[in-house]
Amino acid sequence: MVDFNEIVRRRRKKLGLTMAKLAMLADVDRTYISKIENEGRIPSLKIVIELLIALDVTKQEFEKIDLRKYPRKMIRTFLKEEE
Repeated sequence: MVDFNEIVRRRRKKLGLTMAKLAMLADVDRTYISKIENEGRIPSLKIVIELLIALDVTKQEFEKIDLRKYPRKMIRTFLKEEE
């Protein structure tokens, strides 16, 4: 299991994106990306989905995220959208 902040950091670096570029793609402030990566901030469902799309996270990668911190509704919504 991997924390969401680790997925964001790893995928961003793997894709060669700066925090600023990822923030632009996800339509959030760069400082918010920093808070997600470094402080483990749990973003809203809208931002989670924007980040997953911007980072091209697959359903298989998503399933590796430690989901205990997230509301069940958020998880179900994402999994339905992937089908």
